[in-house]
Amino acid sequence: MDIFMLIVGYAMIGSAIFLLLTKILSYIPSMHKEFNNIPIGVWFGLIVSLIITYFFIDVSVK
Repeated sequence: MDIFMLIVGYAMIGSAIFLLLTKILSYIPSMHKEFNNIPIGVWFGLIVSLIITYFFIDVSVK
């Protein structure tokens, strides 16, 4: 159960950072155009994979 809560925690933190970054980047006009060309699914997948990778490294170190 603790592992599940950790995964949920990492996912929530990751998505919060991701949403914050999209908001910040959307205010920069030059970045906005390039940022919109990449599908949201790609960004979400990237964030999730980073979270999972970090989680497995964290577990293996302990």
